[in-house]
Amino acid sequence: MSQADSVMLNNIMRKLLGIMVLGLLLSGNAYAKEIYLNCESYKLITYHKNGKIEVTKGFPMESTFKINTSKKKIFKLNEVANFYVDLSQDNLKWGKDFIKWNVSVKKLSEDYSAFTTYSTLNRVTLDLEQSTLYENDKNFEKQDEFNKCELVDKKF
Repeated sequence: MSQADSVMLNNIMRKLLGIMVLGLLLSGNAYAKEIYLNCESYKLITYHKNGKIEVTKGFPMESTFKINTSKKKIFKLNEVANFYVDLSQDNLKWGKDFIKWNVSVKKLSEDYSAFTTYSTLNRVTLDLEQSTLYENDKNFEKQDEFNKCELVDKKF
């Protein structure tokens, strides 16, 4: 098998896997109103104010999301307080194969600057990409985080 054939076969397999995941999402939860996703960070790119770009493995903690498909809402589990925070504001965009939203946090103290996190969840591959832009932070300009998500049972 040539390298071109191998690449083509790999692409076909990825597309079939995506179709299978989408089929499972749609068929297994056809009547479900809520889907739970557990997302694990696998790559973090940090852009420092001094121009340094740092690539690391990602955050060591996981994020859990609850998606209400009938109401088109998305929630993130706050594990410390053990409740879901509604991320569904006016900025939520629900597409055929993606969900996009952003969350802005105001400056909390001198040590923590204000920031906005822009999130895109691919509904086919279950990849979650998050880009955080910092406002007037001493050290950081931006962070890009890449997560792989999987369907899970209800957390509690």
